[in-house]
This record gives sequence, C-alpha cells and structure tokens, in this order.
Amino acid sequence: MTVGTASIENDAVRSSPHPTALEYDRSHIFPEQLTIVPMRNISEYCHSTNLIGVATVCIASTLFNENPKPLHIAGTRESASGLFEQLTGLTTPDDCGQLFQDYMCVVFGFETEQRLGDDASGRRRYRNSYLRLIQDWGLDSNNAQGAVLKGWVESRFGLFPTYHKQPIASFSGKPWLSYIEEKMNSRYHNN
Repeated sequence: MTVGTASIENDAVRSSPHPTALEYDRSHIFPEQLTIVPMRNISEYCHSTNLIGVATVCIASTLFNENPKPLHIAGTRESASGLFEQLTGLTTPDDCGQLFQDYMCVVFGFETEQRLGDDASGRRRYRNSYLRLIQDWGLDSNNAQGAVLKGWVESRFGLFPTYHKQPIASFSGKPWLSYIEEKMNSRYHNN
C-alpha cells in the first residue's frame, strides 16, 4: 500500500523486487509487523484496481510475460456488442479495419475530412481524432499524445508509466508531474 511517497511493506513483499501475485499474500500481516520505507522506484508499484480482472502486480511480473494469458477489458464487448457481432462475419483484416473506422466515425461523429486530419482547404482541424492521436504517438511516444495513451493503459491495466521524456522514479518528481500535465490536457479528451 502506498502512503504519500512511502510504502508499507512486510517481509514477504520485501523479499522480491517485483512481487508476483503468489508472493503477495497479506493474510499473515499484523499492524505491528508493518514498516514505512521510502519509495524505491515507481515501477515497483501499481494501481490496486484495473479493468481486466487480473491483479496488476501479476500482469507486471516477468512470470506473466513468460506465460501470457488473454486479457479482456471489462465492458468493452458489452458496450460495443454490435461492432463485435459484425466483426465475426468478416474474414480479412482490411474489412475489419474499415468496419472499425466506420464504427468510430458513427460513434464519435467524425466526418471524412477529420479522418484525413485536414479540411478541404488544407487546414488542420481543431478537434483531434483517435487516428491523429495514434499517428502522433507512433512518431514520438514521449509527446502529449503518448502521455494520453499511457494514461489509457494506466486506467485500464493499472500500470504506471516508467518513462515519459525521462525516467519516472516517483510520484513527487518533475517527470511524473510533467506526464500528468500532458495526460490531462483537454485537447486530447474529446473522443
């Protein structure tokens, strides 16, 4: 458990630099066994909740990377059931991609010009789309668009970013604050 810039640990957790779900048994912890230690590195911490139903410490572990399992973001299939039903009838990646783009256009009200990013006179449209966000992130993952996508991963999977323009070592440092500022920029939260 994280308290400010310190964390509460016990011997079972302290024995491993990156505890897995199996090593994270807290049933034997009593208040007198708890100690406050300085936060060593942000990569050793994660959100206590996520939207995938698997403990975040587990998916962040090397054990999970060596033995990956399918992950499902809660509510995705239910909220877009029509899309998934239509996807099951398609056979080519191109057809699936076109259906997905059409679906996003309908759901978020994109126009053809917005898909291209520029209007008919060659000016960039003010409202950003998910396509522009992904394209810009692909060019540089340390820009504001990268912070937004890292925030998306953080909110769904519970994983904190460990790098944004520079290593992020704690929640109180300038790198974390810079990441939060860019992640929260309203310019990229309109679709």
